[in-house]
Amino acid sequence: FFQRMGIFAFYFAICFLALIVRGYYRVPQSCIIKDPIDKEEDKWKSIIADRPECKCHYTNFFWQLALFDSNNATNFNSSTKYVSNRKRHFDLLGLALNFLDGLSILGSMLYLIITVREFSYQHFKLDYFIYVNDPTRILFLFSCILTLAMIPARITCSIAVDDILCTYAILSRAPYFFFFCRGFRTTGPFVVMIYTMIRGDLLRFCLIFFVFMVGFSQALHVLFVRIECENDFATVIKTFFRMFCVTLQQIADAYKNFYLHPNMGIQVIGKVCFVTYIVTAAVLLVNMLIAMMGNTYAMVNERKKEWLRQWAKIMLIVEQSVSREERLAQQSNYSKRMPDGSRVLVTRLIQTPDERLTIENMRVDYYHQLQRHLEPESVSIHSKTKPSVSSSHQNSSTRVNGAAKVKRDVLRNQHAQESFSSFDTTALI
Repeated sequence: FFQRMGIFAFYFAICFLALIVRGYYRVPQSCIIKDPIDKEEDKWKSIIADRPECKCHYTNFFWQLALFDSNNATNFNSSTKYVSNRKRHFDLLGLALNFLDGLSILGSMLYLIITVREFSYQHFKLDYFIYVNDPTRILFLFSCILTLAMIPARITCSIAVDDILCTYAILSRAPYFFFFCRGFRTTGPFVVMIYTMIRGDLLRFCLIFFVFMVGFSQALHVLFVRIECENDFATVIKTFFRMFCVTLQQIADAYKNFYLHPNMGIQVIGKVCFVTYIVTAAVLLVNMLIAMMGNTYAMVNERKKEWLRQWAKIMLIVEQSVSREERLAQQSNYSKRMPDGSRVLVTRLIQTPDERLTIENMRVDYYHQLQRHLEPESVSIHSKTKPSVSSSHQNSSTRVNGAAKVKRDVLRNQHAQESFSSFDTTALI
């Protein structure tokens, strides 16, 4: 487990450094074209020139050509796609980004190969237990596939596709840290809370919330679809997105659209629908989601040994990724051989002082309960062995029998005390 965590932390650090270098890397200034948006307000937008050396600037990291001469004028040759100025210069950021991206691609390839090998141990059967209890691993394998898909995108100079693949690879790679945080006392319960809230509370909320969103967004779209002015309810997608923003308390921008409609009656109807949506969806459903999540938090927080339960699940998941021969070889490191040849696991229970005091009190209570249980039988035995004063037929055989019964009673009490001393107190924890 710790070996896996260390390898993933190293791989994630490489990808993180590549992301930082990508942020500092800039497209050559000669490849940037400024397109005017509003000349009066002096607003411009920058786009990459539609030239091969500009589109493939990601693949020209090592040695880039200077695209400008001493007079800041670009000189192109009709017989070649490159610039006539052949002076090369070294780009350190380009080299670093190229090197780190290569390491991340190599790491993704190794992870996929290891996953295929683990599938071979399971005879290429997807274990339901592993992928239900470890959903972040599916996301991580998906990020590895996206990272490998960046190779053809970069070779074909598809800058937009390369950026999109990099974005989704980062988003699906980071949650894999949750798998390693589950087995620790401080972070394990919180990871379980997040899993439980997403699979339970958030899923139920989304189903109910989607019903309200579809109904109210379609109603407002029908009211504003026939007017010619620009508004946020003109299309279905814009209406749905605007109503979702209203749920996040962005009400003022959406409310201004009602004054754009020329019909006063439709304005009133739209405002009534809008207020109804705010009360039901933005207030009622959101607070219901908060209450459900609070209940889930309290329920998981009450489980004092939840982190230990998650640690056991992690061990089962890791065990499935190891071959049977290696598991049998590792078994001899932590197990003890018995005289009959079998192997057992010897554990030692570490208890706090409060737990030891509680178990000691339970031991005393258990001993007293045994005494109270045996006391009536002891009294009845004594009453039977007590000689009658009025009886004139008492003989020596009766006294011997009474002494034998008293001895049996003493032995029974001694046996009860010995049985308690061998009582397994670990089962009470």
